[in-house]
Amino acid sequence: MLALLGNLSLLETLVVAVLAVLVFGKRLPEVSVRVVRWFQSVRRSLDDLRRETGIDEELREARKSIREATHEARIENPLRLPPEPRQERAIEKPPAPPAPPDEPPDPGRSSVL
Repeated sequence: MLALLGNLSLLETLVVAVLAVLVFGKRLPEVSVRVVRWFQSVRRSLDDLRRETGIDEELREARKSIREATHEARIENPLRLPPEPRQERAIEKPPAPPAPPDEPPDPGRSSVL
């Protein structure tokens, strides 16, 4: 629950709090207790599901296999290749401004052709 609040700014948190007070009014403490209990029951259910399926043990074994494979790869190939040199991007220069005309424009003549 607190992870959700970590992503909100102070202003967003205040807006949520004001909306909660406006919507629930005097029932806000009762509603908040119900929400907390609901989150706790969902969390307990998920923990039970993880235990029953054995997913935690599978994840531990997968992590262990990855660590062992990485260790073996380092032993078999101790030489490390140097990092590839960074390619610097060419900085494009802005186009040059147009050259000023040699003669001042004729005020009676239209510049549109």
